[in-house]
Amino acid sequence: MKHVAAICAFPISLLLAFPAYADRIDGGWCDGKGGHMHVDGAKITTPSGKVLSGDYDRHSFHYVGPEGDGDAGIDVFGMLRSEEEMTLYRGRDANRTDGETWRRCDVTS
Repeated sequence: MKHVAAICAFPISLLLAFPAYADRIDGGWCDGKGGHMHVDGAKITTPSGKVLSGDYDRHSFHYVGPEGDGDAGIDVFGMLRSEEEMTLYRGRDANRTDGETWRRCDVTS
């Protein structure tokens, strides 16, 4: 019986040994039209390549487009929808129906 318990415990211990990032917005995102951004906690690399800090939550982020950026002065919101998809909204009064779909750049499933 101990042998069976050890066999069952081993795969579970392997799963617990690796951090679960699948339900976080962190990582690289692509819009399918050549645009990409990267979220690393509160640090965001915008599609124009500028690095700045934003308001980070495990499943969402918000930043104001920096000066010289295509979104300069505009609120940008990203919300995680699934492990591989997020919706990006632009504008202070985004009504949450006009978002863009972004997908993880390097899906490994």
